[in-house]
Amino acid sequence: MSLGTHRPADALTTPSARPRRTVRRALALVLTAALALLVVPPAHAATTTSLTLTMDKTPRSGESIWFSGTWKVNGKGTSNKSISLDYRRKGSTRWTSAGVTRSRTGGAWALRFKPAASYEYRARAEAWGSTPGALSPYRQATFVSNKRSIESRVNVLGWRAGTSNGLRTVDVPGTQKVRYDSRTTMLLVEVTTSERVRTWTVEGEIRKAYTAKGSAKGELGYPLGDARCRLLDDGCLQRFSNGVIYDNAFKSPVVLLGKKHSVLEVIAVARSQVGYAAPASNISRYNTWVGTTNAWCSIFQSWVGAASGHESTIRTYGNFPDFHSWAVRSLGRKSAPTIGAIAFFDTHTSDGVSAATHAGLVIGYSSSAIYTIEGNTSNPATGTGRGVYYKTRPRSMPMYYVYPQY
Repeated sequence: MSLGTHRPADALTTPSARPRRTVRRALALVLTAALALLVVPPAHAATTTSLTLTMDKTPRSGESIWFSGTWKVNGKGTSNKSISLDYRRKGSTRWTSAGVTRSRTGGAWALRFKPAASYEYRARAEAWGSTPGALSPYRQATFVSNKRSIESRVNVLGWRAGTSNGLRTVDVPGTQKVRYDSRTTMLLVEVTTSERVRTWTVEGEIRKAYTAKGSAKGELGYPLGDARCRLLDDGCLQRFSNGVIYDNAFKSPVVLLGKKHSVLEVIAVARSQVGYAAPASNISRYNTWVGTTNAWCSIFQSWVGAASGHESTIRTYGNFPDFHSWAVRSLGRKSAPTIGAIAFFDTHTSDGVSAATHAGLVIGYSSSAIYTIEGNTSNPATGTGRGVYYKTRPRSMPMYYVYPQY
């Protein structure tokens, strides 16, 4: 008979092992309970944006179009967002900016643009920080030749047309009839000829200048289209059958009479700058425009071309040698003045070198003199300083002229 006795298996476990296993079990129970109580926060919702675009899809050639829409962030209209309006010819991949505006209360935005052809449009908002940008659906506006009466134009303009103060019909040479609608926000002029019926808007300071000249019964005649705005200096130009009116944010409107509208537009813009005095040598608003500190007589001519919407006619260069080279190479030298020509002078006669060093815009001439508007020239009243002034030059002084193809 064995002296040993049989022991259960757990009796073999040492006394110190039992408490450790109990602690582990307790910790597991506590961890399980804690995990069960944890509330996982929901994933942060991504910011969403949207941009809409509406406009008149069937304008008439010569009309300006109001574009409008709404900018929203997470479904809520938001103000003070920069909105760009872009356009392109259908089928093209290249977009051009028509202008930039900002959204107002409720996210509403609006911008006016006068197109030169039928275009496709989009509104665009760039991303900012964590807020993504957005593009509107593309919209096509196609010129149509349908009649455009005052009533039809008011319907398109909506509340922007204001309230009518009454209609008036007058006989104007070159038309079958002209109807006016003098409204609280604008003058609407319906022009009926043998070919068509069109209604044009005349607004703001241009309206005041036009009515002061007798409207369609006066010297300017009837409008040929809406004003073209969003030019440099917040400028607007409007053509009439017998002249043009130019207005900008800084000067009273300039009214010029004549039939050569492109030339008149350039001269009107140049005239609006007469009297500007530069603060220092080669420091002027025109230098700032191109970003140089070079002599700026030719830069002024380029600025006038751009501000009148004729930047492709008078090219932009940041220095005189490049401008002169372009002008002579592209336009050729002419010996006689004409209205709108650019005259080139040698103003450094004492250096013994015969070379063009200065330019001016010809606005008139006689048998003995030419009359110009020049930038970076001395004040004729004092003979000092540098600015934009009218000048009378002897007919023999210009070396030659170039004729921009307005």
